[in-house]
Amino acid sequence: MNKAKFFDQPRGVRLIAATEFWERFSYYGFVGLAALFMAADPANGGLGMDKGFTLKLFGVAVGMMFMAPSVGGWIADRWARKNPRARPYMGLIGALASIVPLFITLLVTNTQLALLFLLPYNILTTLWLGPTVAIIQELVPPAMRSMASAVFLFIVTIIGLGAGPQVVGILNDLIGTRDAIRYSLLSIAVIMNIVSAWYFWRTAQTLAQDMEAKKKM
Repeated sequence: MNKAKFFDQPRGVRLIAATEFWERFSYYGFVGLAALFMAADPANGGLGMDKGFTLKLFGVAVGMMFMAPSVGGWIADRWARKNPRARPYMGLIGALASIVPLFITLLVTNTQLALLFLLPYNILTTLWLGPTVAIIQELVPPAMRSMASAVFLFIVTIIGLGAGPQVVGILNDLIGTRDAIRYSLLSIAVIMNIVSAWYFWRTAQTLAQDMEAKKKM
């Protein structure tokens, strides 16, 4: 394969890009409406928090999200010395483990408890980023790395960010009950995270074969 076309990528890159489509679909679907949920009146299914405080706190939580990839990368690099599948497994663990704090954040009525568990959710849901980018770079030869990264970012941002909040909003309107925002956020996030975890597992199972296939490119 001498020239890299946009979607003409190795199986491993397609798998990891699909993985992150589902995971980012979940996260962006949540983060796009979570601030509204936190500030909404309890009579409308929200937490009733002050809007100014909500935005400040949400900024801190999102900031924690951007710190997490370095932690995930540090752990994955050391784990990978003993297990070559460590990097996709790090994503799998983050996708599944983040479901627990998300459940608590969205289903409790105690605002302090909801906020307490929002932070670990933001951390766990981005542990994958460093290891995932490393996988993509490892699966393709140097001449294809820029295009592989472009495909990955296109799927994660344009599709995941563009579709996630829209689908959550449509589902919220379809449910139409007082607590619709809780259940729409939760159902999309849980389903997408489980699908993402399966893709991470699938990536781990084919990683050795995909690394061998790289040598023939």
